[in-house]
Amino acid sequence: MEKKYTEEKYKELGFIVLNDGRVKDKKGTIYCPRKSQSPLKAIRLFCLECMGMDRRSFNSPKPIDDVANCPDPCCPVFDFRYGKNPFITRSLTDEQREAARERVKVIRGA
Repeated sequence: MEKKYTEEKYKELGFIVLNDGRVKDKKGTIYCPRKSQSPLKAIRLFCLECMGMDRRSFNSPKPIDDVANCPDPCCPVFDFRYGKNPFITRSLTDEQREAARERVKVIRGA
């Protein structure tokens, strides 16, 4: 787990503390040490970066759709590459399914 230092500790280490919780080192590189993510979001960002997206900006040299064309099914996070857990499924009763169908019909008709 990443350590979260106080502002005084960052200043002692030579970092410049910015207003929004980020810190900048002497070379000008900005870090977000206090940012926390869910594991699924972290896996999604890992897959985007693996497929060519720059993690510091969302200006990707490749389209984000490349995650869908991932060529490595042996990757341990392959099933989670869309940012969702594929092993959690909803079990609906027939009445719930029918109610969902009706809601979709209303939305599509509007």
